[in-house]
Amino acid sequence: MGCSSPAEVPTYNVFYCSLKPSSKKENTYKIDLIAQEEIEKIEGAKMINQLGRNDDPDITQFLQREKFQTNTLFYYFLRKEPVIKNVSQSLNYYPYNLSKLFKIVLLSTENAANIPSQIIEKKTKNLTYFKFEGEEINFDDLNEKIKEMNNPNITNDNLSFDDNNIYIPGEDILVDEDEIILCDEINKESLDSVKEKLSRGNAIKSVKIMSSQIEDIKLFELIMDCFTDKNIQKFAFFDNNLNIDFEGWDSICKFLDNNYSIRFVDLHNTNIYDNHLVDILRSLSDKRIRLLNLSRNFITLEGVKSIGDFIRNNKTLQRLILSQNNQNNFKSEGVRIITESLANNPNIKLIDFSYMLLTGCGQYIGQFISYSKSIESIILRDVQLNAVDFKNIFESIKTSRSLKEIDVSMNNMAGDKSLQYIADSIKVNKSLNTLKIDKININNDNYQIIFNAIESNKNISVYSINHNSNVKPKIVLDFFLKQKHVKTLYYEPFDKNSNEDRKKELTLDDKKLFEKIKNERPDMKIINKY
Repeated sequence: MGCSSPAEVPTYNVFYCSLKPSSKKENTYKIDLIAQEEIEKIEGAKMINQLGRNDDPDITQFLQREKFQTNTLFYYFLRKEPVIKNVSQSLNYYPYNLSKLFKIVLLSTENAANIPSQIIEKKTKNLTYFKFEGEEINFDDLNEKIKEMNNPNITNDNLSFDDNNIYIPGEDILVDEDEIILCDEINKESLDSVKEKLSRGNAIKSVKIMSSQIEDIKLFELIMDCFTDKNIQKFAFFDNNLNIDFEGWDSICKFLDNNYSIRFVDLHNTNIYDNHLVDILRSLSDKRIRLLNLSRNFITLEGVKSIGDFIRNNKTLQRLILSQNNQNNFKSEGVRIITESLANNPNIKLIDFSYMLLTGCGQYIGQFISYSKSIESIILRDVQLNAVDFKNIFESIKTSRSLKEIDVSMNNMAGDKSLQYIADSIKVNKSLNTLKIDKININNDNYQIIFNAIESNKNISVYSINHNSNVKPKIVLDFFLKQKHVKTLYYEPFDKNSNEDRKKELTLDDKKLFEKIKNERPDMKIINKY
């Protein structure tokens, strides 16, 4: 009976270009490390043959000198300072070298907007993989150029786009000149204001309608009609005082239907029910949506099925926020539908399922972490995880190459097993940089389990451990004072909203310790209300 041979580990010749670092050896080494980690994350390669590194901002000589072969990866790392010189010109001068490439990873910044299109315009037949990141890259134009290449090797599965300009809920979407904001009462003056701003000729990229009283539906329809065909990229409609029978959804769907440039959609806290959701997602089905925020609505398991159908056919979605919907009707089955629907999404970076009853979801979250190569942040605050959930999730995190942040706060653990699963995982994980474990019942008896793991993993620089009130503040503060790798610490010992902590106060010695950390660790930011 024959034995199967072990799977072959891929090896590649690699040339990556970066800006010249300072003369300090550790900085040069850091750039080498960044390149190697990025390559290993994407390729799963354990052995890297490095052909060289170019430290010169002027890459003309670099492109002229190197003879790329079809087994060569070209990793181009650009940094913001100093400004890169002659990138575009170099790509035009040396198309022969580029035609030999078969995979490109371009991590770019503000002066690299045209580089991806220039590479694609060469119509090289060997290319089978792209990863482009940049704040000014026109991804719509890029996608069209890829289609024009008519290269059977290029599919959605090996395309990765990220514009690095992600709208974070709660933050302003764009600066005022690019944005129209409507709040309070929607009336005739609102319509006049919209028309006046649009008449200035400025390109309006964002529309935000918030905290509004919408009673005149006809007037609201006129306002929404003003935004048709205006190339709006970001639409936020939230915290509005809407009735369950609000009739304005038709005009919103019409606006979404006719705006093919829409990328960011924030509809949190808008009384969305399952029947509304079907029409909204149908309007977004042919759009390159990157952020979808549906939190704090009334979506049940039936609505989740519609979301699953939508994201299954969307390869551009990067952030999906579903927290605080009908907590007893979303269920762990809803998590299964969402994570399985995202199985072939190469760009998903963040999922938020917080503040719902999702006991039993750990197996689906764990499976998703195992097969996703792009997920960076998973938020599971107060979803009533049990010990088995913790085990499934953190076993998968051990080997994740992409996950940077995990938040399992407010999942009160019975016993120390769950804490041990967290500790065992972060001892070996190499990708995490943020761990949030607020209010998970760390106490004077079990704190050493997690503190030993924190001490051993120097990659995690951000911790949040608020409201673990059963461990003395002195123990926590003395420990983090010594952890030089920790740069941000969220720490409030007591939860003043809980009956247990309401009467607890910091001692004078505790307050002195907070001051001591501020003085002795100016490199570490402590975030709290004190």
